[in-house]
Amino acid sequence: MRKNSPGWSLLETIIALTIFAIVMAVIFGVLVPMIKAFNKNQVQHELHLQTEQALKTLDREISGSFGWLEGDSLRMLIVAQSGDTVSIYRDDQDSLLYMNQRPVLAVGIRTAEFRIRYKPMCDSAMAMTPAQCFVAADTDRDGIIRGEEISKVASVELRLTVTRARESYAGSTFPRIPPAIVDIEIGK
Repeated sequence: MRKNSPGWSLLETIIALTIFAIVMAVIFGVLVPMIKAFNKNQVQHELHLQTEQALKTLDREISGSFGWLEGDSLRMLIVAQSGDTVSIYRDDQDSLLYMNQRPVLAVGIRTAEFRIRYKPMCDSAMAMTPAQCFVAADTDRDGIIRGEEISKVASVELRLTVTRARESYAGSTFPRIPPAIVDIEIGK
């Protein structure tokens, strides 16, 4: 700046603006990816918490139930200690996981996958695929494990994958298998 001059020259202004633009580009070049990573971590954390909470709820409900009526790889029907039937399933229409027609997960979180995997009581069960395990447990081949078939199941795994904002999280639990309720016909 010249002496006795009230302002900056054009060259000084251009240099100052160029330096300012470079500094801002560096700041935003670092800041924007950090904000995106922070948001992604927040969503991942929320999905983790929601998945674990849902799995604990399902585990507690199944393990503490009076008995198991029937199930396949997508649904399970049990009898609660109160005597009420409890249906656990994923609705394909809205991609939500339900327990007795009430969503299990928080609003905005979708269920990408919900599977029930069975391991039958046989020596070769560890080498079987989930589909082979289901076929081995479903001895009458009707597509549903019920009655005496339940007593031949060694373990049950609930696998849950949830999504939100293009992020996903998967978890699983192995609830205690409730006693089989046999000789009861379930109405459709």
